[in-house]
Amino acid sequence: MKNKTDKLVCIYTCKKDKKSLSKFKTTNLYKSLLESNDISVVEIYAGSDYTKLENNKLYLSCEEDYSMLSIKTYEMIKECVNRFDFDYLYKIDCNIFEYEHKKFGLTNTIKKDLFNEELVTNIILFNKLNLDYFGSVLTFLRSFDSLNKWAINENIKLKCKKSDINFSKPYYIGKFYICDKKFCEYISQNGENKANYFAKDLGGMEDLFIGDLYAEYKHEHLEMVVAYLTNILEHKKYSKTTMIYLYNIYTEFKSKYKKYNFDKENCLTSDFFDPNKLKANADLNDKKMNYIENKLGIV
Repeated sequence: MKNKTDKLVCIYTCKKDKKSLSKFKTTNLYKSLLESNDISVVEIYAGSDYTKLENNKLYLSCEEDYSMLSIKTYEMIKECVNRFDFDYLYKIDCNIFEYEHKKFGLTNTIKKDLFNEELVTNIILFNKLNLDYFGSVLTFLRSFDSLNKWAINENIKLKCKKSDINFSKPYYIGKFYICDKKFCEYISQNGENKANYFAKDLGGMEDLFIGDLYAEYKHEHLEMVVAYLTNILEHKKYSKTTMIYLYNIYTEFKSKYKKYNFDKENCLTSDFFDPNKLKANADLNDKKMNYIENKLGIV
């Protein structure tokens, strides 16, 4: 019989992150998670001889290595689908609140705004999500060079080619994201080969792996971006740097939306949007985009 819970919070950790996990357990967020009646908390470890669930710890029989995280994430989601009856799965790194001190990637200001305890707490405890995939930081690969810089920083050797990557797909950074039950089931049923491919050729980028699967699952890039900005802008006021970051995401995908319309009007093919779903939600998207523009100060 599966364990029933509304929200399943998976704290992603490993033996070498023991100090970070201990620090995470001193936060008000962790205390609130344990006190909530509709939340179950599970610590996620790889490197076990066999997969087992003991004392709210899920031990996975896959390698514990940074370059293999796509496999660890796939195994985590598959086992959670098999062992729990949940509405939403929340994946959160135990060192999430230490991330702003890491030099590579986003600026410290953006990390402080979008990976802080208050925002993550609000999203988990109070945000009424009706989304199948969400997180606190949406991003996308801008170029093969940016992917290569990440790999060099993490001391990982990529085996993929530039032509292997679709740079139009948005995804949520892996420190914190949410997948609903149906999307988790899709990952469980369809993600194994892709997880192995990412580990073999793409340095095991688990967040890009999930985003890639979501692109297969829904094909709704614009709606994903609109949903992210609509929700994230409701939570708090952000620094100017973060607002520029959010504005750039908006303008990037609005330009792609305009290209889609141009292609459609001129009978050109486009695989960036699903025409039927886009047409059905056009009015709703327009209203949400107006809301986003007002929030971002675009007038």
